[in-house]
Amino acid sequence: MTKRAVIYARYSSDLQSDASIEDQVRLAKRLITDQNMELTQTYTDHGISGATLLRPGYQQLLTDARSGMFDVVVAESIDRLSRDQEHIAAFHKAMNFAGISVITTSEGAINELHIGLKGTMSALYLKDLADKTRRGLEGRVRKGKSGGGICYGYQVDHKRYEDGSIARGDRRIIETEAQIIRRIFEEYNSGRSPKSIAHRLNREDIPGPNSGKWGPSTIYGNWRRGTGILNNELYAGRIVWNRQRYIKDPSSGKRQARLNPEHQWVTEEVPSLQIIHDALWRSVKEKQLLTRRSIERNSDRIEVARRPKYLLSGLLRCGSCGGGYSKVSKHHYGCSTARNKATCDNLLVIRRDTVERLVLEGLKGHLMQPAAYQAFVDEFTREYNAKVNQSEVLNVSLKADLQRTKSEIQKLIEAIKAGVPGDTLKDEMQSLQDRQKRIEEDLSAVPPPAPRLHPNLAAIYKEKITNLVQALNDPNTLVEANTAIRQLIERVQLVSENGGLKIELYGELAALLKLGTEPKKKHPQAESEGVQITMVAGAGFEPATFRL
Repeated sequence: MTKRAVIYARYSSDLQSDASIEDQVRLAKRLITDQNMELTQTYTDHGISGATLLRPGYQQLLTDARSGMFDVVVAESIDRLSRDQEHIAAFHKAMNFAGISVITTSEGAINELHIGLKGTMSALYLKDLADKTRRGLEGRVRKGKSGGGICYGYQVDHKRYEDGSIARGDRRIIETEAQIIRRIFEEYNSGRSPKSIAHRLNREDIPGPNSGKWGPSTIYGNWRRGTGILNNELYAGRIVWNRQRYIKDPSSGKRQARLNPEHQWVTEEVPSLQIIHDALWRSVKEKQLLTRRSIERNSDRIEVARRPKYLLSGLLRCGSCGGGYSKVSKHHYGCSTARNKATCDNLLVIRRDTVERLVLEGLKGHLMQPAAYQAFVDEFTREYNAKVNQSEVLNVSLKADLQRTKSEIQKLIEAIKAGVPGDTLKDEMQSLQDRQKRIEEDLSAVPPPAPRLHPNLAAIYKEKITNLVQALNDPNTLVEANTAIRQLIERVQLVSENGGLKIELYGELAALLKLGTEPKKKHPQAESEGVQITMVAGAGFEPATFRL
């Protein structure tokens, strides 16, 4: 009885040639003819790695084998069937169970010995190929070239060398797309949400990456993995390679990304590819950090990451139970705990427009009162002088120690040049170099001195808060002004007293001082490059209280 034979042929993406398929089929047909078998079917997979089982031709071969449609499988070699040792063994077992023989043009009839040896060799080949590829990519990245792939804002720069070869890994900026990237960063920095930015870009028919539509995830991405427009460090002039690796899920055969430890990342500065200036990049990173902290602090739900709908959303607190004041009707706020849990007896409500108006008045006229401000200035000055003196003494001492260490290292170098055997000085040199490294680390950890406060800070603050309040009425600056004002407020406490509500307004001191020390601008912005002051919120100020 003539045996029914089928052919399986495959070429990998690294070969990039359909001619390989033709060659494999020709050799297989010759073997089938020589052994007087009947060719019934040919299965092929074009440009698919042998490391995966997700190959249409291969899967159809398995299906037809289970149906008993043939007696023999002919391939060029075992690694055409698979390069994974486990997959090869499983294929051989499946064919044995179905009573099907496996023959290759290079090894002949396949048995368990072939499976073990050839499978091991294929596995080693894949590992060696992966290692060589990684080495090549790392070398390219360390030269400031791309490690592969094109992201939005760039295109391949096809440079030719004198010998006619084309440069690999060079990129150049697409200015039209770079303008969109700058716009996204500036709008997010001014307080707009990724969703709002995406909607505006789509309304203007501005094509997104790969000519698709813009979405919030396209802009915000995943900060851990460095995905999304706002997390792409190439825009800041840095290539970050090896941030993550891919591992194949044995159950599905699909690749899954896994983050690598940060010390394994390869980072190279590429100023020629920078689109976003350093100050804007840092400001955006700070805002993202604040958003993440807010999510972690309040809830695991993604809803909390949305921009507040109203000026005081999430800032109002019940003075009786400490719970939040939320919308209880179209125009009124009330204690959520009293209404949802009945564990608070504060049932008083307040109109949204009323509390917003009074809080804005408090920001302008009550929060930075002259007496409270002067008391803070006096205390701040004392603390500032003490820290400056301490910091300066430490800084001078470390710099002197560093200079002495460098001098000693130089003396050892001169001694080696003069003929002293290097082996005798090796340990001493290592000790001095370690010491130098520790001193430099200590120097970098010395905090910079805090900024001196302007004598007219209170007046500057009042001028700018007035401008921000006015900006709330302008649709073009509403988002920016809203964001800026919210950053000035630590919380607003509503206290039940004598049948009415008393408002206690607590200011976020760091933001208050930052606003007062910023340079003047024509248009008020939510954030700007100003002096960063890290202090306990509300320290030095008594809460401004006023009765409704």
